[in-house]
Amino acid sequence: MRQVTNRLSLDNQAKEVVILTQATPAFASWLLFLFSLFSMTFTYLTYRQGKSQQASVTTLQPSKLNSKVQTTLHDMLDTYFNEQELRELCFDLGVDYEDLPFSGQGNKARELVALCARLNQLNSLQQEIERKRPSLFTIQPKLQHNRAVA
Repeated sequence: MRQVTNRLSLDNQAKEVVILTQATPAFASWLLFLFSLFSMTFTYLTYRQGKSQQASVTTLQPSKLNSKVQTTLHDMLDTYFNEQELRELCFDLGVDYEDLPFSGQGNKARELVALCARLNQLNSLQQEIERKRPSLFTIQPKLQHNRAVA
């Protein structure tokens, strides 16, 4: 590596500045790799922090299903869907499966139903379940959602 020394004059005081030029290709590659790694890590962590702030499911206590509709939807998801299908359902609804708290299919199904209830999206959830499993609704009649009349 070649060093070039320059003299600069700042406030009437001479300062020496060492400039590294013509770095070896291996050193430059390592610097580029480290910078890329730092940049990708920072971007990912910023993304995850934003997603976690958006999600309204940050409680550490399991959600309580407040109605028969919610309980029925949870039972359908837990009984007739496997984990991959539940992930696809979350994707179709615009919910990040990994942001749902707790682990296990039953817990994730419960939290998905609770999230949809909080966001007033139970109709969307029911439509997606019906689209993926139409036979469930020939056995089970359409669920009636309780709507508050103001």
